[in-house]
Amino acid sequence: DFHGSCEAGDGWPATTCNRKLVGARWFVDGFGVDRLRSSASLSPVDDDGHGSQMASIAAGNPGITARVHGQRVGTYAGVAPQARIAVYKACWTAPDPDDDGCATADLVTAIDEATADGVDVLNLSVGGVAGFDTVERALLGAAESDVVVVGAAGNAGAAAAHVSPWVTTVGATTGSMRRGEVVLADGEQLVGAMSADQTVGSARVVRGADVATAGATRGEARVCAPGSLDASQVGGRVVICDRGEIGRVDKSAAVAQADGVGMVLTNVGPGTLAADFHSVPTVHLDQAAGQRLKAWLTAQPDSRLTLAPLGHERLAPRVAHWSSGGDPDGVVVKPDVVALGSGVLGAVPPRATDLQWDLASGTSAATAATSGAAARLVSRYPGWSASAVRSALATTAHRLLGTPALRAGAGRVAPEASLRPGLVYDVAPGDYRTWLTGGLDADLNTPSILLSGNASTAERTITNVSGRRLYFSSRPSGFARYAVRVTPAAVRLGPGESATFTVTVDRSGDVRALDDGWVTWRGATGTVTRIPVVLSR
Repeated sequence: DFHGSCEAGDGWPATTCNRKLVGARWFVDGFGVDRLRSSASLSPVDDDGHGSQMASIAAGNPGITARVHGQRVGTYAGVAPQARIAVYKACWTAPDPDDDGCATADLVTAIDEATADGVDVLNLSVGGVAGFDTVERALLGAAESDVVVVGAAGNAGAAAAHVSPWVTTVGATTGSMRRGEVVLADGEQLVGAMSADQTVGSARVVRGADVATAGATRGEARVCAPGSLDASQVGGRVVICDRGEIGRVDKSAAVAQADGVGMVLTNVGPGTLAADFHSVPTVHLDQAAGQRLKAWLTAQPDSRLTLAPLGHERLAPRVAHWSSGGDPDGVVVKPDVVALGSGVLGAVPPRATDLQWDLASGTSAATAATSGAAARLVSRYPGWSASAVRSALATTAHRLLGTPALRAGAGRVAPEASLRPGLVYDVAPGDYRTWLTGGLDADLNTPSILLSGNASTAERTITNVSGRRLYFSSRPSGFARYAVRVTPAAVRLGPGESATFTVTVDRSGDVRALDDGWVTWRGATGTVTRIPVVLSR
């Protein structure tokens, strides 16, 4: 039922679309043609790689061998590799990268056109304001047209964007990390992030600041700015480059240009580590390890070191510190879910970088993966409403123990588990708009509950989608400060039948602290349907 078009433009003939890429359009009137970078394409062509990368994470074809700098990094597939993609380009590059962005008018037009064209899932890997602005109201139109809307929470670590209950708002988690080590001449090992699979050394090492070209400052060489390093002093050596001011991979490109054989990237303050695809083998060290390396080099300036890969380190997923969270004084629990958003492999256009594959970090990548999971649900259950799909994604998510719901929502998206939710929380047509105008309060049938102030009860309705007549039992859990009960505690439902239950909080004490927990329904066939409940002051 998709009936979008493939619009021609710069470097993009109408024949570019195919059975995989079924539609492509572009919207620039809001941003303004006169504000574009000279290299920007007035067409659906991806100018910076972000859109292509998100599309491939969500729905990239399967069985593709990914290679970076001659290194095989895996066999690739998106989350929903059989899904078809329609592209709506509404974000643009400007002469000053700080002015890159998306005009509200272009986003709203793109959302409206995608909805009219008949998309099933609308992925918005774009942040926004923490309120009900024009974009959120355009997304309401999409939701009312039964489109599954998935949006990025944002990377500012502050209040999440896309606070609307009709948007599945996605935060980001960290995950496994490609590790490497810097081995000093005395055998000491400094462990960091490293994507390369080859060992470098034993090699001499220099600080970037000490090998500046005649035309560069020490400050520029310290961060390994392009063209700042003297090849006569860098050739055959490993260079220590401080993080900051320019892109991480631009630093290794500068080292490679000066004939360096490796790089140690050092944080100069608190910050994350990233196993980027660099032009030369690179180990990224945290602040403490970087300081230790520099102290060692000062004491032994003629010593050598080795860079060596350690492979993948499996880490328990945690919400990234930069992933935006929810507001205890808000109206709904946000984010709805989280997904891997650190070091996610995706395809990028060669014109945007020197690579065809790169790693993405941010809630954009987590959003794309969640959109892929939503597409699989739409394919498996074509008769489900968009709100049922949203419910299945949230209620089957894996809990992140010890993480507040206003950071992790319902938990980490589990694409396989979401295909068998047992129950869904469906939203009746028109209820979102009624809620927006103040008609439903806390009883909009979302797969989460936020009770603030003196509110002590909330109602939700569950619908049996298991295809069998089953007994379901409930259990509140995880609350530390309030007593919570669910009535009725159990129901028996036939296929498609629904039941309404009430969550009641005992607020008779003097406790005013924030609390959260879960209401879980278990089906007789083993299905587990869980929603977060947040109790604020």
